[in-house]
Amino acid sequence: LVAGPRGAGKTTTLGALLWELPRSVRTVVIEDTPELPVTDLQSDGRDVQPVRTASGEGPSVDASEALRTALRLGEGALVVGEVRGAEARVLYEAMRVGASSDAVLGTIHGDGAREIRERVVEDLGVSASSFAVTDCVVTCRRVAVDGAARRRVASIEEVVGEGAEASFEALFALDDDGALEPTDRLERGESELLGTLAG
Repeated sequence: LVAGPRGAGKTTTLGALLWELPRSVRTVVIEDTPELPVTDLQSDGRDVQPVRTASGEGPSVDASEALRTALRLGEGALVVGEVRGAEARVLYEAMRVGASSDAVLGTIHGDGAREIRERVVEDLGVSASSFAVTDCVVTCRRVAVDGAARRRVASIEEVVGEGAEASFEALFALDDDGALEPTDRLERGESELLGTLAG
């Protein structure tokens, strides 16, 4: 999940991450307002299929139905432009059962992993055990750099543990100078996420 307040650069960060998916991965992008670089990815020869959810104008489908349709398409990456309503339960159920094994990515409003967990579990009705399948939360913020406000990745936290016991460990955090630096956990090789990715 890519988190942060409005205008922090969540969608820009998610769009950049899409370019890192292997070319062979079929990607379904679900958005109500097209903001991700779907056309550019398609022009680059990637199999990216956009699905527009209900926003009041033009052809669209309900967000939960769009997710169910995308999951029926089989293996590939699933991208949700913004997780904010009933579709969260469908998305997390898909993640929990491994229905989209290549990647599941999305943006969500909130500041840091703990706040995101509270929002997803308490406000959006996703079970704590389902939330625990989140690999990591990348938090974006506007930070002061050389006296100017810049949009930056402010932290990367991995989710460890299960269910109500899930906790968060920082892998990258901003130092006093505003630079994103690896934490001791990452440098000591204790990251479960890094171990999984390496495997």
